[in-house]
Amino acid sequence: MWRGIGGFNADKLLAYEGGDLVRLRRYQDAEPILDAAIGSLDESMHRHRCTALIDRADARLGVGELDGSCADATQALVLVATVQHTGNFARIEAIARKADGAGSQAGRQLLRDVMLVKADNTRLTKELA
Repeated sequence: MWRGIGGFNADKLLAYEGGDLVRLRRYQDAEPILDAAIGSLDESMHRHRCTALIDRADARLGVGELDGSCADATQALVLVATVQHTGNFARIEAIARKADGAGSQAGRQLLRDVMLVKADNTRLTKELA
């Protein structure tokens, strides 16, 4: 089975299905599907794993599981910092702001981490220019 760029398998299909359910605001339906996808996506699929973690963070946020949402977003933030996927970074920042706005300590910490990664990436970008 092809596992490189453009490769598609059942794990990616699960991740897409879970993400689609999140966008439909079917958070409780999405979470177990995303659990399965995240548990199966291998190391070669950083971006897909990252996106699935953010989708699950959105689902958890949608059902009020702030700490679980922030834990997923924090894992995704590590991947985003590694692969420099700016679209996913914006989604993590939005989750952090919502969780922080709800008074979550985990959200406050996530927002701090997001700001640190943002500052580091800005500095690195300027250094490379």
